[in-house]
Amino acid sequence: MTNKELFQQAKELDKSRICLSMVMDYLDTINYAFTNGDKFSVMYFFADHRMDNVGENLQQIIENMLQISNAICPDEFDSSEAE
Repeated sequence: MTNKELFQQAKELDKSRICLSMVMDYLDTINYAFTNGDKFSVMYFFADHRMDNVGENLQQIIENMLQISNAICPDEFDSSEAE
């Protein structure tokens, strides 16, 4: 891969980092509300379909990681070339 192609893949990884950060914020918020007995916030979180957003973000991260992995190290790559 060229440096430009690697840079593009790094930008995609950064997008995944941002998605993962949002997931962590969601989970931190719901954990805080749950551990402090804030049932209203917990119910709102689920009723407002925010958990769907968490699942969608995680799925997007999985897809991005797979695409990046395949771009950097395609299946036809001979691992002996890396030694």
